[in-house]
Amino acid sequence: VKITFTRLLDNATITASNIKVYDNTGYVPGEMRVYTNTAGDRTMIDYYYKRTIGSGRRAFVAKEVKATNGYYLDGQLVPNGIGGEPWDDYEQAF
Repeated sequence: VKITFTRLLDNATITASNIKVYDNTGYVPGEMRVYTNTAGDRTMIDYYYKRTIGSGRRAFVAKEVKATNGYYLDGQLVPNGIGGEPWDDYEQAF
């Protein structure tokens, strides 16, 4: 699966412990390739599954991960996550 963020993120905040994929049977182990799009304004992730995936796929992105510079995943100094609000920081269906 490809996950595209609408802006550049600090790659130090993108780890296998805070970005995961789940399906109807639970966690789907995988490997990630993190890169920047050709325009240089978005962070992108390719998530490669290590098992056959079922229905109900969702990507989980934890909101509390901090980079070494003190910034959170969304690039702000407050822990409000990728969506900016507590109710949209955790999962995204795809």
